[in-house]
Amino acid sequence: MLRLRTPRPRNGAGVDLEIEGLDGASLVARFSGTAPPPWGGYGFRSKRKRAFVRGRWKAHSTDAGETWALYDIETDPGEATDRAGEEATTLAELVRAFESWQDDVLKDREDAPEASR
Repeated sequence: MLRLRTPRPRNGAGVDLEIEGLDGASLVARFSGTAPPPWGGYGFRSKRKRAFVRGRWKAHSTDAGETWALYDIETDPGEATDRAGEEATTLAELVRAFESWQDDVLKDREDAPEASR
């Protein structure tokens, strides 16, 4: 069997990655704690789960966005206390940011179901 190996540049290893046609940015600074991310937040989507993180706040849904929880990931990294009731304005802003992010990600996807857009 013939196996081919290709080099894999890794961000965070002194290699600047810039790939044409891909929307995104490195999360190395965010995860290493050395600097905040250079944009207004980032979203995640997988099956029925949704999330959007901006600064200290994370909005999270496990039912395709029907209901949302809000966590202060600086003081509650284990996400034990839902702050949605106390911080309704913050949650609404993050949900709108998630929806905008999702619309942007799916706008050119012909295979994305209408219900997902």
